[in-house]
Amino acid sequence: MRIATEAAPDATAGWLGHRRIQTKLAIAFGVQLVVLLLVLAAVLQSAAHEKEARQWTLHTHEVIDIEQEAVIAVRDVQVAVRGYTLRANDNDLADLEDAELRAKAALAALGAKVADNPLQVGRVVALEDAFESYVGQNIRPHLARLQQIRAEGG
Repeated sequence: MRIATEAAPDATAGWLGHRRIQTKLAIAFGVQLVVLLLVLAAVLQSAAHEKEARQWTLHTHEVIDIEQEAVIAVRDVQVAVRGYTLRANDNDLADLEDAELRAKAALAALGAKVADNPLQVGRVVALEDAFESYVGQNIRPHLARLQQIRAEGG
């Protein structure tokens, strides 16, 4: 009968139980490195999304600013027409021309700013058409009538 001098392997030790300590350390550091790289990738992806979100937010604020310029210019057109109606002052006509040019420029800039969104481009085109219609059908005939009345001595 032969006597075994080596101890029987422990069945509860698992697949890592019989490895050398250097192997265990290498596996532990490798796992930590993989986790670190995954976290780094997630952080970089999050930063890229945050940068894109910030750019869209800035874009939105720029669109709002241009839209406000257009609203102010249209209001200035109305104010100049009222001023000319009340005072018949040529300065009001100059203000009207200036405000009309500013409104057209702001609407054109708005169209250029939203060129990446066909739905918004359609809305800007509709605004430009509505403004042209307002000026052509309301303001110009009104001014022509006022100038005719004043030319006749009224």
